[in-house]
Amino acid sequence: MKKFYLPILPILMIAVLLSASSCRKNLDVKPEPAVTLETGKFDPSFGWNTARNLEINISSVKDVVINITSSDNLTRYHRGMHLGKNKTYTIKLSLPTVVNQLNINNKTLEITSNVINYDLK
Repeated sequence: MKKFYLPILPILMIAVLLSASSCRKNLDVKPEPAVTLETGKFDPSFGWNTARNLEINISSVKDVVINITSSDNLTRYHRGMHLGKNKTYTIKLSLPTVVNQLNINNKTLEITSNVINYDLK
């Protein structure tokens, strides 16, 4: 039994010495002052908005369920009933600025402005 513990003892002592010496901290280093929004420099063209308001006007001659989703169909932004009769169904959405495409009833639509007119045929 003593033969088994004998080689492990020096290894454990070295491990304890290495771990104890690595815990020393250099207390002479002073942290840099924090940058605040008032003192920071930002690109003047940086857009701070993370969302945009979008108005979608949908026209149709027949009654239809309107389903507006993300381009991958994983996020639903709106679901409603359009009663047709050549009337306009208006939806106001607030979307993240990174969203550039929508699906309206499984048809992909590029977002090019804040007002979109769409005709369901």
